[in-house]
Amino acid sequence: MTKKYSPLLIILAIFAMFAAFGCGNSSNPATPELAGANDLELAGDSEVSEGSSVWAILDVTFDPETNTMEAVEVRNAETHYDITPFVAPYCLFSGIYYDAATQYLEFDLEMMNPSAIDVWDVRVLMLADPTIGWELLNVDDYTKLFSPFPPSQVNPFIAYAESVPLREFGAGLIHIEKFEMRTPLVIPSPLGFRLLVECSHPSNCEDVYLIDNQTLSNPISDTVVGYMSVDVFDWQGNIGQVYVDTTPITGGLSWLGNTGGDTYEAGIFNSAGAAPGKYMCMITADSWSSPDNLYDFLEIEVIPGSTTSGGWDGTDYNINGGCGMDLGVIADPGGPRDSEILMAGNNIAACDAVIKYDPYYAANSLYVALDNYDPDNDDYQPYPIDRIDAADDGAFSFTNTNPDIFIGGAIWIYNFMVWTCFDNIPQAYMGPSPMESRYYFDLSYMDIQPRPADVCDDFELGQYALFTSTYTYAPEDLFLIGTMPGTYTHDLVKFKANMDTFAGIGDGLVDPDGILGIDTIEFHNDVDGVRLYVLESNGGLPQVEVFEIHDTKSGFDNDAISHIMTIDIDTTPLIDYGWIEMLGALDIEILPINNDYDLNPNDHTVCVLVDWYGSPYMNGEIFLYNAQTGAFLETVGDALNIALENTSPHHLDTDDGDWEIHVSHTDASGVNLVTVFDHS
Repeated sequence: MTKKYSPLLIILAIFAMFAAFGCGNSSNPATPELAGANDLELAGDSEVSEGSSVWAILDVTFDPETNTMEAVEVRNAETHYDITPFVAPYCLFSGIYYDAATQYLEFDLEMMNPSAIDVWDVRVLMLADPTIGWELLNVDDYTKLFSPFPPSQVNPFIAYAESVPLREFGAGLIHIEKFEMRTPLVIPSPLGFRLLVECSHPSNCEDVYLIDNQTLSNPISDTVVGYMSVDVFDWQGNIGQVYVDTTPITGGLSWLGNTGGDTYEAGIFNSAGAAPGKYMCMITADSWSSPDNLYDFLEIEVIPGSTTSGGWDGTDYNINGGCGMDLGVIADPGGPRDSEILMAGNNIAACDAVIKYDPYYAANSLYVALDNYDPDNDDYQPYPIDRIDAADDGAFSFTNTNPDIFIGGAIWIYNFMVWTCFDNIPQAYMGPSPMESRYYFDLSYMDIQPRPADVCDDFELGQYALFTSTYTYAPEDLFLIGTMPGTYTHDLVKFKANMDTFAGIGDGLVDPDGILGIDTIEFHNDVDGVRLYVLESNGGLPQVEVFEIHDTKSGFDNDAISHIMTIDIDTTPLIDYGWIEMLGALDIEILPINNDYDLNPNDHTVCVLVDWYGSPYMNGEIFLYNAQTGAFLETVGDALNIALENTSPHHLDTDDGDWEIHVSHTDASGVNLVTVFDHS
C-alpha cells in the first residue's frame, strides 16, 4: 500500500498523527517524543551519505498477553553503525497474531518516510540469533550488510516498495509489509528482537537486489541428475558470479551459468555420496559494481541411488538442439565436473561451429566458430563439419568436405580434410604438409562422403587424429597426425598405411563407402604399433574389422598392416527382446581397461551402437565386446529395460576419465538428447 502526503502534512504528522506509531526517538514507543528542531531541519536536507546506509535500528518487543508490539529506536547503535543523518522512519504495528503452540508470530509493519528525501531499496533486516530459535519465515533474501554476527551468518530481510518502479520509497510515502516469524521455544519476557532498516541513496543499491524463483527440477541421487535454476536481478545489469554451496552433495561449489535473461542454471547429482535427505544450500550472487553479495537458499533433496550391484544406468540430458550429427566427449579426469560434450552446430545439417554442452549445465555454448576461420583463403575453410570426435584434455578433431581447390594449371582438388585441436585451446589446427596449417588429399573426381575421425590420448600423451580416405584404392588410407613431431618417424606423420589389400566386402575386407566409425588403441602398449577397429556395413550384418599397424620406421613408406580378426555384430544378444526384424550399426568407440568391470577387467572394451526395428518402434542398444579377443560381453540394456527405447539413435563417444558411454539420439516426441550410461 502506498500513500502520498504534502510536506506540510508530513510535519503535522510528526507532531500529531504519529503519536501512536511504534517507532520514533523515544524510550516509550507508545508516545514518542517529537523530533527536535535539528531533526526538522534534516527533514529538508538532501546532503546525506551515498550508498547503502542504516536508516534506523529498532528494538522490538512483543507482549503475548496483551498481543501488542512496540519498537524503540536504538540511538546508542550509532556508535556501531553509520546511521543515515535524516529523520528515521515512523512505523506502526498492526494485524498481530501469535500462536504459542507453534511459536508462530505474524504482524504488519507500516513504515513512513517523514523526510523530504527519496530513498531506494529499503530493506528491513532481522538481526536475531537463529541458534536460539528466531526465524523469519517469509524471507525475501539474505545479506551480510551491517551484520553484528560472525561472517558465516547471513541475515534475512523484507524488502519494501517492491511494486514501485526502481523500488523507490519516496518522501512522505507509507509502505506496509507482512512479517511471518518463528519465535524461540522458551519465550523471554518480554519477547524481543532487533530490526535494522537499511536503504540506498541517492539511487539504487549497487549489489544484486533480488534472488528469486530458485528451483530444483527433481530429487537427485548418485545416478539421477537434477537441474538448479534461479533468477538473479541487478539494477546495473553487471552480475558477476552465481553459485550454490553444494559441498555436502558435490564436495564444493556448483557454478550456475546464464541461460538467457535473468535466469542462471546448472545440473547437479550426488557425486560426493551424501546421505539421503534434504539439504539447504546457500545461493550467492555478486555484482561487478559492489563488494557486497546477496544470498538465498535452495533446498536440494537427495534420494537413494541405484540399488543394483551391476549393470548400466542411463541419464538423459537435453542438448537444446538437434543431434543427427556426430558428437565427441572431452573428459575431465579428476576434475570437479563431468565431461563436456562437443557437437557440430545445430547438429541437424552440416554446420560451421563447434558447440559445447556440459552434461550438468542446462544450455549450450559456442566452443569455436569456423565460418570465417581463414578469410584470406576461401579454399581452406574448416566447415561444413561432417564428423567430429574428442578425447581427454580438450582435444578434438573433425573432418569436413571442402569446395574444389584450384592448385594451378589444370590441377583441381576435390577434397575433404581433417582438423585438429589440442590442449584445451578451442582453435582449429591442421597439418602436416604441404602447408604449415593445412592438409588435404588428392581425391580428384571422387564422390566425397563424410568420414569418421578418432582422437586418441594414448601415444606418449600426444593426441592424434585418425581418418580414412573415401577412395577404395587410395595410395594411403590411414594417417595419425599429432602435436609431437619430434617423436615422429615419418616426418610429420606418425603412422600411415595402404589398405588396398583389404579393400572390398567380406571378412577381413573394408569398403570405405561402408565405414560407419573407427577407433584405435596402442598395440601391446607400444607406440611402435596401433590397433585399428573399423565398424562397417558390408551389405549384410555389420562387422568390426580389426587391424594391427606396425611402424616400420621406413621414412615415407607405408607401415606394415595385418588383419587380426572380424567381430560380427548380429542379433543374437537381442533374441530375448522377442521381436527383432532388422539390425543396423551406427558408431564404435573403445573404453579403456577398467579393473572394476568384472566382465572384462584386463582388456579394453569395444562399444558398438546399433539400431534395430521391432514393429512399430525403433530402438537403440549398445553391444560390448572384448577388444583383445572379440568375445561378446553384454548389452547395456536388457529385455525389460532397453537402453534407448522408442528413439532414433545417432552416434556415441566414450568418456575415458569417468568410464561412461555417451549417445546422441532423438526420442519419439522429437526431443534431442544425449544419454550418459554409467556402470554401477
